[in-house]
Amino acid sequence: MAAELRELARALDGLLEQVSARESTLAHLLAATPAPTRPSARNLAHYLALRSGDLRPLQQQLASLGLSSLGRAENDVAGSLATVRAVLARLLGETMELPSIDFGAASRRLAAHANALLGPASGGRPTRVMVTLPGEAALDPSFADAVIDAGTEMVRINCAHDGPEQWVAMATHARAAAAARGRDVRIQADLAGPKLRTGTVVARRDVVRYRPLRDRFGATVTPARIPLRVRGTSAAGVPISAGLLDTLADGDTLRLRDARGRKREWIIERSGEAVFGLCDRTSYVTPGLQVEASRGRELLALFRLDDELFDLGLPLVAGDRFTLVAEDAPRSARPVHPEVGCLEPAVFAFVRAGERVLFDDGKLAGTIEHAAPERVLVRIDHTRRGGATLRADRGINLPDTALALPLFRERDVAALRAVAAHVDLIGLSFVHAPAEVEHARQLVTEAGRPDLGLVLKIETRHAFEQLPQLLFAALANMPAGVMVARGDLAAEVGFERLAEVQEEILWLCEAAHLPCIWATQVLDQLARTGMPSRAEVTDAAMGARSECVMLNKGPFVVDAVHLLVDVLERMEAHHAKKRSLLRRLAVTADALAEGGDPGP
Repeated sequence: MAAELRELARALDGLLEQVSARESTLAHLLAATPAPTRPSARNLAHYLALRSGDLRPLQQQLASLGLSSLGRAENDVAGSLATVRAVLARLLGETMELPSIDFGAASRRLAAHANALLGPASGGRPTRVMVTLPGEAALDPSFADAVIDAGTEMVRINCAHDGPEQWVAMATHARAAAAARGRDVRIQADLAGPKLRTGTVVARRDVVRYRPLRDRFGATVTPARIPLRVRGTSAAGVPISAGLLDTLADGDTLRLRDARGRKREWIIERSGEAVFGLCDRTSYVTPGLQVEASRGRELLALFRLDDELFDLGLPLVAGDRFTLVAEDAPRSARPVHPEVGCLEPAVFAFVRAGERVLFDDGKLAGTIEHAAPERVLVRIDHTRRGGATLRADRGINLPDTALALPLFRERDVAALRAVAAHVDLIGLSFVHAPAEVEHARQLVTEAGRPDLGLVLKIETRHAFEQLPQLLFAALANMPAGVMVARGDLAAEVGFERLAEVQEEILWLCEAAHLPCIWATQVLDQLARTGMPSRAEVTDAAMGARSECVMLNKGPFVVDAVHLLVDVLERMEAHHAKKRSLLRRLAVTADALAEGGDPGP
């Protein structure tokens, strides 16, 4: 027994030396961190040292003696190691005083950082609820009333959709709803960032069906949203003249008999630059249909749909090929393969043959067979059984490509300036370098809001690999936190790795005493259909280990808030965070291993 205790003591002495050495190696980063957050930066450095090796055998030995196995050492690494070492000294009969350590101090730092960024939690639970506002929330103040009444502490505005007028209206309605209830509700605006998306998909068909969303009883929950576009352009949607499209206003009506001879009325809704016809019945649309546009009893126009209907997607199965082409590049007159636009032309400078490319959150996975300026040939390798359809405005992920796209485009800076006076947090989509965090703090300061919180959205494999560097940058630019954006992240790292990757993000955030937001597809089926799956309820319960859980929009999102609040309150009674087995983390190596500059 004594020999085993001495072996454990030597192992702990070695860990304490590693922790001290890593702190010295990263002294330049600690010095750049303001004094209030320097203890958190120091603990992050200690945790990187702790996780640079496989501690599972040591943990098993400690646990067999009834000692702390270090599975909860994240928030105070040095204190945890020193305490266990002192206990071993007592067991060996050595003279070593137990260290005087306030283990609650680290938890209080995390709670203070979470309150500063996310606002206070409610209902006796430490995990907040965030809801993404749909575009309709700009027109309907009751949406904010409903989600805040249900228990929401935060709302999110996605600046990749709608426009400044709608964003400000959403924020105004949320502020009014919170004030009326005496609540502190924080508002986050996510900048679009360099999101890669598909553009025009030019595969035509004669009939397009637009269906509303119905519940299980057949009642319409959300009307069909029929996109209208200018005749002669290649975007998906029903073509009408530019003059009429500019004339149409909210509440105007398009009347027609669809391809089955059924009477249909489409109510016009404008959302930023986009125009839709809303219909609570299924419409089958084909060229040649006569359409009457009216405003009340006033006839605005009478016209026929010409032969310009474009398919809403390209059906694909494994083995199919298509050309991904810059949206504004000239198209082939007689293409050998179908062509799909890419809205980010700069990406073609970085892609290479042999690299993977994924579409629509990984629903389609392929390989680039040939790369040329402004176009690449893609072979589809995997889809779900029966194939999948690639549509316009779907995400593109390039996990093997070393992209160097600027985080802040002109549109993002303009969006930031438009919302700065109306929100509390800015979400940095596709952030991947410490310099970008510093640039974001500079931009919000220039916009007159140096106090705005920054949320680093971890959406790419590169961002995950750079997470320690990003966390040090966040601690130097408080208030700040992290969002685990699991949709794009799953496509980037692979679905089989998502579970461990999101665990590692939670661990590192706790070590840095930074709040973490658990996001993407939480209770998604419930929000969309009104009925949750068993798996997503379990996933929602996992969110209790974060400081905030985000719900996306959907017709049943208020029901999703009620269920999530109930789940979080129940889970709070059972555990706080978790106990872990500490294998080596690869993310602790690389740029910070030898004290290298984290760089861009």
